[in-house]
Amino acid sequence: MSTAPLSFEQALQRLEELVQRLEEGEIGLEDSLAAYREGMALHRLCQERLRKVEEELLTVLQEDGSLAPIQPSGTTEAATNNGNRDELPF
Repeated sequence: MSTAPLSFEQALQRLEELVQRLEEGEIGLEDSLAAYREGMALHRLCQERLRKVEEELLTVLQEDGSLAPIQPSGTTEAATNNGNRDELPF
């Protein structure tokens, strides 16, 4: 029997539950390890879902012309070596 994949919100809620159980310290060593492993898998799932949504959002914004070129926060074109992204600004 296969189960439907978790939504981002479900995965995040489960991750929060696991963290709470681990922080309470009321579970044994083996259960702690299992909870940690599950938590890491949920973390990867959430990160991947966020990455995909970010890519889709960027695509939508580029398609409708709403997206201007993005500079890293606190930098200017001059601070990034006149746009040469192969070199670090420091």
